Amino acid sequence: HRREDPREDPSSTVFGGPTKHKRVFSYAEFRIQCSHFGPEPVEGAMLQENGARGVAAQDSPLLAVPLPINVRVDRSACSEFLLLSELCVAWGSRGSLEASGTGPITGTLRLYSTGPSCLSCLAALWQFRLRFPELRLEVAFAVLQGAL
Repeated sequence: HRREDPREDPSSTVFGGPTKHKRVFSYAEFRIQCSHFGPEPVEGAMLQENGARGVAAQDSPLLAVPLPINVRVDRSACSEFLLLSELCVAWGSRGSLEASGTGPITGTLRLYSTGPSCLSCLAALWQFRLRFPELRLEVAFAVLQGAL
């Protein structure tokens, strides 16, 4: 078990005590097509842990939203946000309808997370959807043990 950070003052944390770092994983599978990638569909899979930032995290076109429940939590470190950022950087602007001459990215992206997505990650999903409007998104998450 992780010990509480003694620097965290429970009185300064909204809705109860200090935060605990929980490991959350997001897994995605995709099968996409775009004239830029060639005539054949591209298939792939990714696994992302929260906090494990890659190079794409700093170049992400997505915006993380700080939440009032705990403003100290960096939402750009969420596994869903990092995974979607990686895909945005890898695929570039090819999915947007404004991309000249390449055509939009079509196909399916399936995203699974080991915990429910926070509101900031739902906003990142919406931004991703706006960026790749022709892509079908299927999203699922695990139900927490002991939840209602």
